[in-house]
Amino acid sequence: MGFFSGPYLRLFADEPNVADVGRTEKQKTSVHTYKNQRKGSRIRDINELKPADMGCEMYRSADKNQLTMDEFMLPFGGYLSADNRWVKIAKLIPWDVVEAEYAKSMCEVEGRESLPARMAYGALHIEVQEGLTDERTVEYLRENPYAQYFVGLKVFREDALFDASMMVHFRKRFPPEAIQRINEALYERTHPKAKEPPTDGDEGSEKDQSAPPPDDSQNEGTLMLDATVAPADIRYPTDLGLLNECRENTEKMIETLWEHTDKQGHKTAYSRKKARKSYMQIVKQRQPRAKAVQRAITEQLEYVRKNLATLESMLATVGYGILSAANWFRLCIICKVYRQQRQMADGGKRRCEDRIVSLR
Repeated sequence: MGFFSGPYLRLFADEPNVADVGRTEKQKTSVHTYKNQRKGSRIRDINELKPADMGCEMYRSADKNQLTMDEFMLPFGGYLSADNRWVKIAKLIPWDVVEAEYAKSMCEVEGRESLPARMAYGALHIEVQEGLTDERTVEYLRENPYAQYFVGLKVFREDALFDASMMVHFRKRFPPEAIQRINEALYERTHPKAKEPPTDGDEGSEKDQSAPPPDDSQNEGTLMLDATVAPADIRYPTDLGLLNECRENTEKMIETLWEHTDKQGHKTAYSRKKARKSYMQIVKQRQPRAKAVQRAITEQLEYVRKNLATLESMLATVGYGILSAANWFRLCIICKVYRQQRQMADGGKRRCEDRIVSLR
């Protein structure tokens, strides 16, 4: 039962009124009859009210019928907004350079007219910018009026601008070299060069010399230098990797000298597959044990020693002029690396003077 229901109002109807003091019974009866009639009318009016008439409505059901296309209103009075990103990007791209690069890929022989350069480059730009596939790019162009403006259309088209297979031809028309030149032209357009001060021979140079030079520096922030940076050809010195590289280099030298020998017996005094396998077993481990690493270093040292002995005997047979100067220089370095690694392995040390960490 609501707060404004009839019984609550009737509860106060029979209470004595201060205004009845001093009146006669006839006057009181007439006054109460008039008031009861008015209160009864108020009670009936309130009970007949609905929640919607008292401001209690929380939701109004909308029209279930879908709007037609003609009733849908376009923003901006039916015109494109200048704040859209495709409109802004279209003003920055050097379309003249795009047209020149596109024309270079065309054949001079007459044939079927190709699509405009702006449409081809714009479709590629949208595909990369939005991360779309070829089919989704065509669909994006068909649905987005701003994208159609970006590719150079003057009137909105509801059909597909081209087939998705044309994206393959667009990529051929704009190779990476052409894209690089377009990006350079775009950078020059968005970052114009500062005007150079006049030389001494120019007019008015005396006046310009008295003025302080303008500060064209646009660099800001803090320059951070890393002292741990090293050339890429110097890697972290691992004895096992260095010895494996020595073994592989000596095997290549043996292959070169093998062509000038009688080709009898085995090329190496060990199995190259097993040597490679023993090396990879340690390298693939994230944290190999120290004893396993030391054992692998000893094995690689033995392989390098055998290869050096084989090279010495082969050079004595075929002559020392077979190897090139670069191979001779590499062989001398390998011999020095072998002596250093043997010295550290036999003495149980990890350091030596003038240690070689790379064969490059």
